[in-house]
Amino acid sequence: MIPDIETIVALCEESAQAIAAVRGEARIGGDERFPVTPADKASSAILEAGLKKYGFPVISEENDTRVPKRGYAWVVDPLDGTSDFVSGDPDWCIMVGLVEDGAPILGVVYAPDSEMLWTATKGKGSFLRHAGVTKQLTVSTVAQPKDATMLMSRNHLSNEMIAVAERLGIATRGVGSMGIKVGLIASGDADCCWSNAPLGEWDVCAPSIILTEAGGMTSDIFGKPLVYGDASRHIQSGYVASNGHLHRPLIDVYPRISL
Repeated sequence: MIPDIETIVALCEESAQAIAAVRGEARIGGDERFPVTPADKASSAILEAGLKKYGFPVISEENDTRVPKRGYAWVVDPLDGTSDFVSGDPDWCIMVGLVEDGAPILGVVYAPDSEMLWTATKGKGSFLRHAGVTKQLTVSTVAQPKDATMLMSRNHLSNEMIAVAERLGIATRGVGSMGIKVGLIASGDADCCWSNAPLGEWDVCAPSIILTEAGGMTSDIFGKPLVYGDASRHIQSGYVASNGHLHRPLIDVYPRISL
C-alpha cells in the first residue's frame, strides 16, 4: 500500500522533532566536510521505522540497502545539508522519495528551520507550503544564461562548478542542501544547479520529482537520464537540475570548460 503524501509529511515532521531533541550534540562520525551527528541517526530511525511498515525497502544515507530494479522503494536522506545544520545555517532538510521501477513518483522535502515544505506526486503537480500558504509550483521561463541564477554548493564547491558558471556568464548564489536548491528551482526562485560530484541517490530522488512536476528537468551532466539502483548507490555522472529552458546550455558547456 502506498500512503498518501500527508502521511509522509507527518513522518517528516516527527523526524524534525527528533532532530530538535538532539540538536547541538557533538559529531559522532565523518569529518568536517561530511559530518555525522546524533541528529542524522535520530532522524533516520524515525523515518525507517515509519516507512518499513509499508513493505518496501528503505534506501538511506544511513544504511546500505540498494534500490531494486523493479517494484517500489523509499529513498531517504534523514538530514540533507548536515554541515549547514551543524553551523546553524537553515539550509538543511529532510527528504523522502518513493521510486517505482527505479523512477521517482513521490517526493517530500521539508526544511524545518525555514518552514518550507515541498511536495509532489507523479501526475499531480508540485507544491510549496510556507507561512500557512500552499501554492502549486511552476519553474521560471528564463531561457538565457545571462539572465539566470545558478545555485552553487556552499560547502562542497568544486572548480568545475565555478568554471561552468563563468563559461556561461551566469549569476550564482550559494545554498547548502541539494534538496533546497532544487526546491528553489521548482519554485521559480532560481533557475538551475550543476554538480559533477557522484551524489547519493538520496540527495536527488525526492527533489527531482518535485522539479519535474513543476515543469523542470533533471539529468546527469552529459544529459543522460538518472538511473537509480547502481551498486554504488550514487549517481556517478553528476547532476543537472534546471527549469528546462537552460538544460541544453548546461549540458553543452561541460566539455568546453578548462581548469
